[in-house]
Amino acid sequence: MSRPIHSRETSPGWRSAILCLLGGLFSLGYGALTVLEDWVFASAYLSQYSWQSLVIGLGAQLQTDNDGAVYAATLDHPGLLVFAVALLGGLVWAGGAWWGARRAGISWGEFATAWAVRGGRWLFLLLLWSQGRLIGFLLHAEWIQIAVATISEFFWGGVFALIAMEWWKLAHPAASSLSAVPADLEDRFAKRIVWVAFAVYVLVYTAMNWALWFNLRIPHGDSAMYEEHLWNLTHGKGFRSYLDQGLFLGEHIQLIHLGLLPLHIVWPSQLMMELCQSIGIAAVVFPLYSIARRHTGQPRLAAGIAVLALLAFPLHYLDISIDVKTFRPTAFGLAIVLAAIDALEARRYRAMWLWILLGLTVQEDFTLVFGPLGLWMAWDGWRQQDRKLMGQGLVLLIGSAAYLLVVMKVLLPYFRSGVTIHYASYFARFGKTPGEIIWTMLTSPGLVWESLVTPATVAYLLCLIVPLGLLPLLSPSRLLTAAPLFLLLCLNELALNPPGPFHHFHAPLVPLLLWAAAAGLGRVAGSKSSTGSTSVTEPASVKWLPAAGPLLAFSLTCGIWTCIVFSQNPLSLKFWDSGKPEHWAKRYVPDERPQQFAKIASLIPTTARVASTDFVHPRYTHFERSYDYSQYPRMVNGNRPGAPDDADYIVIDTRHPYSWIHGPEDVRELRIEPDRWELLPDETNGYFIVLKRKTNSVQQK
Repeated sequence: MSRPIHSRETSPGWRSAILCLLGGLFSLGYGALTVLEDWVFASAYLSQYSWQSLVIGLGAQLQTDNDGAVYAATLDHPGLLVFAVALLGGLVWAGGAWWGARRAGISWGEFATAWAVRGGRWLFLLLLWSQGRLIGFLLHAEWIQIAVATISEFFWGGVFALIAMEWWKLAHPAASSLSAVPADLEDRFAKRIVWVAFAVYVLVYTAMNWALWFNLRIPHGDSAMYEEHLWNLTHGKGFRSYLDQGLFLGEHIQLIHLGLLPLHIVWPSQLMMELCQSIGIAAVVFPLYSIARRHTGQPRLAAGIAVLALLAFPLHYLDISIDVKTFRPTAFGLAIVLAAIDALEARRYRAMWLWILLGLTVQEDFTLVFGPLGLWMAWDGWRQQDRKLMGQGLVLLIGSAAYLLVVMKVLLPYFRSGVTIHYASYFARFGKTPGEIIWTMLTSPGLVWESLVTPATVAYLLCLIVPLGLLPLLSPSRLLTAAPLFLLLCLNELALNPPGPFHHFHAPLVPLLLWAAAAGLGRVAGSKSSTGSTSVTEPASVKWLPAAGPLLAFSLTCGIWTCIVFSQNPLSLKFWDSGKPEHWAKRYVPDERPQQFAKIASLIPTTARVASTDFVHPRYTHFERSYDYSQYPRMVNGNRPGAPDDADYIVIDTRHPYSWIHGPEDVRELRIEPDRWELLPDETNGYFIVLKRKTNSVQQK
């Protein structure tokens, strides 16, 4: 690490420091002006409502296009904004210098001048970025303008991370070596950090998930239906929900959530499922700490990687996705894959295989990471002349491919009665069936290339590696194990809507990225860099990078910044932006809907068969049957939308986010079959519509 600055001769001059700081602060202010004046840039941080309120408050004139949409704002006094932002930046610099000087044991002036030069120089990059669109316009290069917009949030985060890294190098001189701390105390302190991070994550996300449940914001499909699986299984109805016909195994070979059955018998609730998922996601810190401890040889660095993992927003969207789906069993696979890798590195092959077999119950998608992991093991075994490792890797590679083939060709078609696998529709541009899709991809490389090389795929890649401070790039062989699934996701139309890890498809990638990040930091730390616990210690192999501590500071800053910009938790801008659907008051504070639903909660007997709209559907999964009432054709209803013939009641939520029914006049059954359905008296001020079948001549199944 850098040595402390003990004398004026070794520190930068005040003149250089002032010039560098003033220039950097001007670049910061001008960059902020560029963001605020252009909706393309401002939309990355604010809702349009908040942005317009802010710029109008600053005295801006809004600019609209031919369709009347606001796309820019022109400030009457832009210099005042630049000055205000620069002043705020200067206060942060002064405060940071005071804190850093105390930690380094030097005067404020010495630290301030050094940080002004070393940190301030990076702010000039914002001036270059702010001119990017103008440069692209002048050069008639549209790709430059697109690139500037695509990398905006990541570029700003990278600049702030570089400044934080410089502060760390100055505030933690080499003289303050951690070697003076006893090893057992150091390890104990690091583990406390890991446990605190684990507990905070579980508390925050459990509270958010539970609030969504009580506020009727959790959908049934791909969320509460998993709790229905357990309820139906324990009540003799099979491993299924009534969202569609047949056993759930026709959708995925996904069994991991059956492990919650003992808890479900005691506490049969969606709340239990949400709690367990948040615990399962946060549990990645334990195998990751072990892996990072092995690679870096330093407990605090390992704890830092664990904290970084829980800051990374791709992990957050596995707990609450962009469409507010809050439970998916794939989330349990993160800790399982990392535990398998931890056992692999410790050469505990029996434990590794147990974890891998458990991972195969998460979802068949995980073969797409186990297969490349097996190939990596075989390569690493060949490189180290370790025949056992090479053999284990080949078995994993071949076994994963064979298992995936059996699932795709035998198991899923069997449980779906030959109907095409549902996620074939995600690759519609390549064909309608898995066979057509694979054939098109193999025979039309131009189409594949056109789909892969787009701004959307670049944004997706940045979303995966920037939150980890680019650390996975320092272990390219491990990062490559994620390449096959990443490329497949780039061809997945739903995964790119919007582009980034905002759904659930990226779940199997996360543990591989965390593994590569831990190993990458280990390369810089100069510790063990191969898989085995008996590996020899190597010198740091990436000479052009700073020491591991400053690099971790860079990564943690990237994690915090991307969490602020992209996540939905209390650290994020979205959580506090009243113009965003993720605003805390809109999502987590009970509104009129749950209060009105309470009036009809006991209206329908649990022995009834109920068809209900999506967000109220989870309240009826413990009934005799719980059908989806929507505009989608369902096999349980003869491939028609609406209520099946054996439904006793229909419950319609007129105020849920995607409601297409706003009053009784919009209900299809009351228009077409008024003699078969009775509209019950409205006790909910129009929030819910309840229909009861007058007669039911259909033979009960």
